[in-house]
Amino acid sequence: MHIQARRIFRLSAIPALTLAVAYGLKLPMPFIAPLFAFMFAALPGPPMGLKNLLGLLLVVCITCAVGLVLIPALLHYQFTTLLLVAVGLYFSTYLTVYLGRALFGTFLTIGFTLISAAGTISFDLAVMVIHGLAVGIAVAVLCQWIVYPWFPEEPAAVGKKPVPPPSVNRSNWIALRSTAIVLPVYWLVLTSPAAYMAIIMKAVLLGQQTSTVDAKSAGRELLGSTFLGGVFAVLFWSLLGISTNLWM
Repeated sequence: MHIQARRIFRLSAIPALTLAVAYGLKLPMPFIAPLFAFMFAALPGPPMGLKNLLGLLLVVCITCAVGLVLIPALLHYQFTTLLLVAVGLYFSTYLTVYLGRALFGTFLTIGFTLISAAGTISFDLAVMVIHGLAVGIAVAVLCQWIVYPWFPEEPAAVGKKPVPPPSVNRSNWIALRSTAIVLPVYWLVLTSPAAYMAIIMKAVLLGQQTSTVDAKSAGRELLGSTFLGGVFAVLFWSLLGISTNLWM
């Protein structure tokens, strides 16, 4: 099978299997697992090993726990906490862009924004989000272990040269720009976390682009994918209303 066909089958099979497992096992926040499955399946290399998986879960717990620490301060000392969140956003973006710590920086951003905002509703909800993230990642990687041997990557395609990071000044500018983009969104989320929580990660993806052209392209892709996702969701919901069965 051609490499492009294998990638398409792998990118389709891993999220589909993860979706079935997550909802079949009634995991907390089961919709998170397929998202991570898609992210991992989009990478050209083989799935991470058990040691890397345990390390990633440890990183998720540590970085997201930052949000739990911020919850009491956010409820009683709002202005000071917002300044801390702004510094945290800058630091996490700098880690992602310049030092190449993408996973660590991304989950640190989730801790500063998503977890702390969820904690304004309930501390238990914030803990449940962290638990859902950790379990979703574990299920996504397990499903990737199952599917990847059927559609493996070519060894030559895995060993690609890493892209050099931007300069220090450029990285500082990207980190400041990302903070300026995400922080107003975070303020909006604090007004109604249940309604606006999902838009935080979209703002983070836009802010961490290395150039204005990349940011515009990512913005168009996010808008287009969100619109098409909504259209297909309505379509499949209508089909479920016609004939509800296991295959639908």
